[in-house]
Amino acid sequence: MADAPLFRPSSLDLSGCSTSVSGRLHALAYSRLTASSLSFIGSISIVIYIVLQHKLTSSEVHPLLFLGIADCLLSTAWVVGNAMFLHGKQEPCSVLAQVVWALEILTHLLTVMYALVTWMKVYELNMRTNSSREKRAEFNRRRSIIQKVVYIACWLLPGVLSLIRLTNETNTHDCLRCVTLWADDPTNSPQEDGTQGTTGIAPYATTVFIVVLVVSFISLLLFYGHVHIMIKHIIRGQGVLSRQQRAKESEIQKRALLYICVFFFCWLLTLVVTLWARIADRRLSVENTSEFVVLMGQAWTMPMQGFLNCLVYGWSRSNFRKPKNYETLPFLEEGINYGTTPATLRSSSL
Repeated sequence: MADAPLFRPSSLDLSGCSTSVSGRLHALAYSRLTASSLSFIGSISIVIYIVLQHKLTSSEVHPLLFLGIADCLLSTAWVVGNAMFLHGKQEPCSVLAQVVWALEILTHLLTVMYALVTWMKVYELNMRTNSSREKRAEFNRRRSIIQKVVYIACWLLPGVLSLIRLTNETNTHDCLRCVTLWADDPTNSPQEDGTQGTTGIAPYATTVFIVVLVVSFISLLLFYGHVHIMIKHIIRGQGVLSRQQRAKESEIQKRALLYICVFFFCWLLTLVVTLWARIADRRLSVENTSEFVVLMGQAWTMPMQGFLNCLVYGWSRSNFRKPKNYETLPFLEEGINYGTTPATLRSSSL
């Protein structure tokens, strides 16, 4: 007897999947569950530490706090989805996929927001060398307003996009839904036996996801690239560079590159997979060995975002670990010190 089709219109039960791929589905689920659990532990550790150190009132810690909260929520949804699949309770997966899609967009926006806050702070530091105090005060006032507005937009936009998506929801299911929690909605198409099957994908969710992700990639490159240029200008504006100053410049460059690499590591493969699905109008199949390998790679990269973020944005920075202390510049450690003399660089490391 031929295997049942991989995608079924009305059931998420494993009986609706090809028996030859059930082992692969479980392998994917366990992999994503493990990676998601690490992300949950990492992101919740950042949030708990900030709370215990009474740093909530400090606006300087908000970029990391909000990103940690978003990572925690997303990793929780991933854990719940894969746990439901492994325990055979898969009916809510369509709703959960909607939530995950919105949370993924939220983490992208807050990652870019972190870069924006960094850029604005460094820009203000750069202004100290060639702008009056009045101009700097006006810039800081505008910066505070812009940050509040953008933060509100970051939290509201995914919800608005989800409401729009609900009007296009097809309410179709397949046995992969709880495992992957795809950012797309399967579309119905007639099969040879006259039934409705899910063979294509709806364009709205994937298009929005791709646009947000591509814009995030470009924004991170632009913001951190310009941050490096401004820091180099500040440091080299002092004249002859000492070995310590050259080391600091190199550390800043490495830190910026690390932030970018973490985001690319977690989401580049997902972007490629989503683009392919959008163009081919179908998802990757676990029945195909090469496509299964890609899905397994995605299972160990995308869900690791919260874990890697907690390391590079939080625990790897010595100044973050200092009790009840957080540097006013979220990108650098103690950063740049301005006195009555030209800008000088403190000796602390990133």
